Amino acid sequence: RICSFQFFLLSPAMGRLALAGVTLAALHLALRPAPSFLGPSWRAQSRCRRVAAASSSEASDGAVLPTIAESWEALQAAVDLDGPDIDRRVEQEYGLRSADLLVRASLDRLKPHVVPAVRYDEEPSDAIGDPEGALKAMLGDEARFITEFLSEDAQMSSVHEKFFQAEMYLKELSKSPELEPPADLQPGQSPVREKQSEVEGQMLEGTSPEVQAALEESVVVARVNFLSTARFGYFLRRCQGRLRLERIMKGSGVTVEAYLAGVESEDVVELARIATEEAEYAVEVRAIAVFGTVRDLLKELSRGAEGLAKLEISPWSAQRLTLEAAAFGAALFEAEEEAANHYGSLHYTSFGSRDSRT
Repeated sequence: RICSFQFFLLSPAMGRLALAGVTLAALHLALRPAPSFLGPSWRAQSRCRRVAAASSSEASDGAVLPTIAESWEALQAAVDLDGPDIDRRVEQEYGLRSADLLVRASLDRLKPHVVPAVRYDEEPSDAIGDPEGALKAMLGDEARFITEFLSEDAQMSSVHEKFFQAEMYLKELSKSPELEPPADLQPGQSPVREKQSEVEGQMLEGTSPEVQAALEESVVVARVNFLSTARFGYFLRRCQGRLRLERIMKGSGVTVEAYLAGVESEDVVELARIATEEAEYAVEVRAIAVFGTVRDLLKELSRGAEGLAKLEISPWSAQRLTLEAAAFGAALFEAEEEAANHYGSLHYTSFGSRDSRT
């Protein structure tokens, strides 16, 4: 069966926003800027493809790998040996090795519950384990923000709205660093949906209806959704960390919804922002392993709509990838925190310091 792969996060309107993002990517051959340690995005995608392939071969050849902690300590020892004046090429290699370690550590957290997907189009099997169980192990009660929104007609909750408002701000911020923080959500208002209409109009202008229709059912849009869902899982797990601090300090329990309703927009943005560049690119490494690179998926677009690879997977497979993407994002938060305990050379994003372990 053909599945349009509308992840739980993407209402029809958000699906069009993702489509708009892919249309822009066709022009720039990248959806997000590459982390600074990787250099130009087209080179970064090539390097990242090699890392994803190497990671898969290491996991499948039966070799005994060092523990994650041992790997971080060995990497830190190598950085220390090279000293502070390393050239850019070496710095890039350390960054990619860090991203690969974060992927390994994240997937290791999922493996007691589920066999991680190798490719998006692999045949369904009971042998893969329990993707929903993996998600619940990572997020507990907050897994409901994924499991209860798997149907295409599900409506976004206030938590989803807060996340997407922050996501759109971060995308705009990458283009305009001086951008003011987003206004707080007020009762009866929906800046997220207002911004959707504005962005859709700008980004889809000039795109033929045939290409738009092909993109909606393409592998490249599925990949965009996978990345977004992983970042949402990271966001929920980071919110949980902040809530634990709130409970320790104030001695009372509060739900994620109630907590986010009382948080300033600037703080919501920082909860949505992945703390390190290495973790940000680890999400990309995982997407490349499962779907391939954006560059490869879009290179046939010059031939028109028929050049795009069409997504043909079952609803079961789409659900599995949704659950696994969110679980991976949540596991990445924990893997990033563990890395900070062993490796002092991570590149923190703006205001993304993890010194507070939140």
